[in-house]
Amino acid sequence: MIFLAAAAPQSPPQDSRTHRPPIGKALSGTKKKTGKKAKRKLRWPRLAPPARRKAKTWIYELAHKDPLVVRKCEEELKSLGPGVLPFLLSGMSDSLPLRNPSLERVALAVVTKKEAPLLAPYLFHHLASVRRLASGLLVKAGDPAVLPSLRKALAAEKDPKVREGVVLALCALRDPAGLPGLFALARKDFFGRRKVILAAAGKLKGKKATRWLLKKLAGKDRKDKITALRLLAPAGTREAVPAVVPYLDSKNHALALEAINTLRSLVDGKKPMKHIGVFQLIQLRKEWKARLGGPGRRAGR
Repeated sequence: MIFLAAAAPQSPPQDSRTHRPPIGKALSGTKKKTGKKAKRKLRWPRLAPPARRKAKTWIYELAHKDPLVVRKCEEELKSLGPGVLPFLLSGMSDSLPLRNPSLERVALAVVTKKEAPLLAPYLFHHLASVRRLASGLLVKAGDPAVLPSLRKALAAEKDPKVREGVVLALCALRDPAGLPGLFALARKDFFGRRKVILAAAGKLKGKKATRWLLKKLAGKDRKDKITALRLLAPAGTREAVPAVVPYLDSKNHALALEAINTLRSLVDGKKPMKHIGVFQLIQLRKEWKARLGGPGRRAGR
């Protein structure tokens, strides 16, 4: 009898498109995701080509003689959002500043906190008008992450107006590094920039500002003393009260007046008075000495 060997069953042909490798091989060939994802580089919001062309046209028209045309262009530029900021900054000019006020208005209207890191390099731009606008935009953006750039810009800046902008930006972001520059501005032009100076000083309120200003108050320069009292009103704490009280008896009218204003702010939380007459000064001096127990020492030198 002849026996025939049964043929081994053949596996059906496999389609390469549906074939799956063994689990072990599949795992060994797959890259494992480890660590955090790479941080995406921050970029300006992108404008479509038509919007970019329109932006350039509208920026050009900002120099138009008709204010209605200028206003219309400003509104159109605002509608493009933060993505238009690089175009606005590139449109600034030191030699032909006709468009600058409009460019600044639009830029301040569209900037947000997200753009702050992208604006920091403009603090070192070759045009003073761009550097000045950059510091203003960083105030509006309100991101303290740019403080190192602002400090570096302050150390390098030579233009007085741009430097003032950087100082005010530091103060707005509550950095005591801006206090020496603010003190210099207040010493030079307090009444011309009173509102701006007091608002900036108010942002620095705290122990650091208080102690720095008390050192100035303890010096010999009378104008430094007056300036220190003016800034202590918004920036100081009650820690300064004992050092201020002696100036109630100052023979110098300005020192006595500013001492009263500072005490009004530190003790009662009231805003400084712009003007105090001679008879009112005498009365207020008596009232404060009665409340705080007298000056303790004379301070009019």
